Amino acid sequence: MKGRSRKERKIEEGKEEVCGLTSLPDDVVTNCLVHVSRLDLAALAMTSKAHRSLATSSSLWDLRWRMKRIEPSYYVCLHIFPDPVPRWFILPPVKQYKTKLYVVDEDRQIFSFSPSKLPPMFVSCGKTNSKPGDRDDWCLIGGFLFSRGARRTILWCLPEEFDWKEVNGLEELQQQQLVEYDITKLSTNYASNIVIFWNAGATESLELLSAEISLTKIEASQGLEIRGKIEWSGSVYKLDYPLSESNRVKVLFAASVFA
Repeated sequence: MKGRSRKERKIEEGKEEVCGLTSLPDDVVTNCLVHVSRLDLAALAMTSKAHRSLATSSSLWDLRWRMKRIEPSYYVCLHIFPDPVPRWFILPPVKQYKTKLYVVDEDRQIFSFSPSKLPPMFVSCGKTNSKPGDRDDWCLIGGFLFSRGARRTILWCLPEEFDWKEVNGLEELQQQQLVEYDITKLSTNYASNIVIFWNAGATESLELLSAEISLTKIEASQGLEIRGKIEWSGSVYKLDYPLSESNRVKVLFAASVFA
């Protein structure tokens, strides 16, 4: 009895146990995973090659799209010097908007471009930019344009007027202890709030910080006013070496992606 029992154990040890998702038909697995969040799918893909194949299959993502199980995610591309290769990170999700494209020429004349209209063409708005300068960060929220200004300010205007004004209520943002360097990137998230990035001025570490700012439109006696409120502020990336010209973090790109 002992010898037979030992032999049976050897046979059992030689068998490859099949269980979990890999034991189910592919269609059943796909229908289960379509309800799983993208972050959980990423965690599943790291457990084994078999699970990675399931989580990244084209049939799964096609079904997620058809069933409207897509999720908004906030992708940020960082250039972390001195590393020559930029890296991608995922932060809290943002919402995309179908809007007009506004362009300011060298004479400060404003033009709008509507890709959805046929034929697409640039149309002069008959306005000039009230505060000329290089601005590579623009976002449209609730019918207002927002951009980052000098001295850690956030500016707003109506697209048809381009009369830039400062967002009020963000005095804390200009304080030395919160933001030592100028805002390096401005974008918007799924809640129609502004998301900004800046470098911390710490001497012992390289740190990139971010803040989420909600906006309120106020009809004041002196005209329309936009007030901001800091909903959240904190570090999103940190390395244990000091900030310098050779050691720094630059936000190259920040955008919303639905997948």
